[in-house]
Amino acid sequence: MTTITPMQAANQQVLMVNSVQLTRIMKRRIERTMREVIRPTQPRQRYLHESRHKHAVRRQRGQKGRFAHSATEEEGESLESEYVA
Repeated sequence: MTTITPMQAANQQVLMVNSVQLTRIMKRRIERTMREVIRPTQPRQRYLHESRHKHAVRRQRGQKGRFAHSATEEEGESLESEYVA
């Protein structure tokens, strides 16, 4: 009799998906394992485009590290009032 640790139970948690999704997920898993057999995984690039990364790094940050808006606060308040139902 084997015992299952909580970590293993979390990894084996049942996920409810559509049957069409499940077949595609299984195909994707098979393809991924075949690719790894042929060519071992290489570390992923952190970003694809250097210029876009540099631009994002230079942008001003607002609250909680989000990008700051270029519009003035007055315009932002008027926009927020339009979205309130």
